[in-house]
Amino acid sequence: MTMPKTRVAAIAAMLGLVVATTPAIAGAAPEGPADAVAVLEAAPAPAKTRGEQPANTERSRFVTVEQDALAGSTEGDRVSFEVFAGQSFTGEVDSVGRSGEATTWTGLLDEEAGSWTASRVGDTFHVSLQTDEGAFEVNKVAPATYRVTEASERNLTADDQVQPPAGAEVEEEAEVDARPSAPRDTAPDAEPPTAADVGNVVDVLVVTTAGARLEAGSPEALSAHVASGFAQANAALTASNVPYQLRMAGHIETPTVETGGNLSTDLRRLATPNDGYFDEAHLHREINHADLVSLWVGGTPDLTCGLGYVSPNAAYGFTALFRSCATDNFTFAHEVGHNLGAEHDAGAAESPEGSAPYARGYVDLAARTRTVMAYNTACANAGFDCTRIGYFSNPAVSYNGRPTGTDLANNARAISEKFGFVAQFRQERIYGTAPTITGSPRFRGTLKIEAGAWLPAETALSYQWYADGEPMKGRTGRTLKVTKWMIGRTMTVLVTGSATHYGPLSLASAPTPPMGKALFRKRRAVVKGKARVGRVLKVKTKIRPKAKKVKYSWYRGNKRIKGAKKASYRLRRADRGKKVYAKIKARKKGYETLVKRTNKRKVR
Repeated sequence: MTMPKTRVAAIAAMLGLVVATTPAIAGAAPEGPADAVAVLEAAPAPAKTRGEQPANTERSRFVTVEQDALAGSTEGDRVSFEVFAGQSFTGEVDSVGRSGEATTWTGLLDEEAGSWTASRVGDTFHVSLQTDEGAFEVNKVAPATYRVTEASERNLTADDQVQPPAGAEVEEEAEVDARPSAPRDTAPDAEPPTAADVGNVVDVLVVTTAGARLEAGSPEALSAHVASGFAQANAALTASNVPYQLRMAGHIETPTVETGGNLSTDLRRLATPNDGYFDEAHLHREINHADLVSLWVGGTPDLTCGLGYVSPNAAYGFTALFRSCATDNFTFAHEVGHNLGAEHDAGAAESPEGSAPYARGYVDLAARTRTVMAYNTACANAGFDCTRIGYFSNPAVSYNGRPTGTDLANNARAISEKFGFVAQFRQERIYGTAPTITGSPRFRGTLKIEAGAWLPAETALSYQWYADGEPMKGRTGRTLKVTKWMIGRTMTVLVTGSATHYGPLSLASAPTPPMGKALFRKRRAVVKGKARVGRVLKVKTKIRPKAKKVKYSWYRGNKRIKGAKKASYRLRRADRGKKVYAKIKARKKGYETLVKRTNKRKVR
């Protein structure tokens, strides 16, 4: 089996440390199961058990879980699981994760016999092993006792991928960093936000029924099982070289009672808002900003373990599954895989609908294995069953030395291409762009706010203007008319984005330069009259708004004419052959002083 480079490097580093720090011992036995800490120990049957034993099981027995074996373990530690007398699996702790109240462990089994997942919520554990000898689940059934069950091979043939109803709107897919839709109060040509959800995590809301809780035995047992589902799905993504992860956005129990077997109806009801069924799921999806929603119900699967929509549409980001086979059959990972654009193997389904043509699961008949999205159909047709392994098809990743996909069966690629798009179905928080102030920064001018783009798209914006850092009462519009009082003061604006179920985000602009005085709109000054000695020249002005005071100065060549300070000037002998013109100075309160030179006139 080909392991990711990071996993190989970690193991190599660990082995190097052992070699460097441990003296050689002659005749020392090689590492093996004896080095592993036992997680399970046989136990007598309790007087009373909680929960239900799944109907589709081959056999079961009671055990205790040695809490320190897992709780005290770190990456690289070795553990063993004796599921039944004489049947034991040994492996390594590959990763330890913590999310909320749950701690999870995942790892590979020795001799590439499969993988294992464990989780803990409070003092309750859940363990799941997927091996080449069968699938085993460990669930708590009494205060100190657990039940190990071996799942029967489920040859469920119903197609579990669901297309949205005909005519359903399909959202246009965009690059993760593409420009988002601007909210109604932003400029249409706004730059994209400086930040948004990174796109490497898809948040999933889990909705469970009372039937699922009673079947699991306790709220803690159900929560631990849900945590195992996420750990198992994420381990499969990592093993398949998909650099993205799922994250539980929340876990709620619904008052709606499942149909008891009609999973198709449950899924349709889940996805339909305001129909009286699972309506709280839609509310909590918004509260928790969940990209997807997964419903876990109680009961025994008949035709399928789960159902999931295959659609690039947030309105159909829903899955439904039976709790009893959520992890022993990789059902949770499988159904969420549908939401991410992955589809079944070629032997079990028609050409992918709405997904990439290579969005196929992979069946290796020679090795008798199948990836997460592949059905057992092709294997059953060949007269045997195939073990489902914790991989999404990928021709670049091997299991037991054999590729887990082909160029035409590469769900890892399909998921990687779709993941960032799905991760944008809901934003974790409000994102925005710092506003800028444009317009005319002068008395009688108008300042405008360029608010930029904000996410989510339904974000509503409000504004508050500031002068020299102090808020201005009543100045809360998208524009600001500069008054005489503002001259010499700097302006800033604070833009606040708000959306239902989100905390507000406020961003401030950079300060403007001090507001300037106004400029005269019309500034015309022309000398009129005949330029002859003894005749009068007069300055005709057109200044708007009208100046409060205008001063005149007449010039002969480059020299000012002494005493010539009126709008008119009688030409003298000294002016003959020279060019005469005037300069005016117009003043008005709140306006920049206007200095204007007239046209030149040559005197005859």
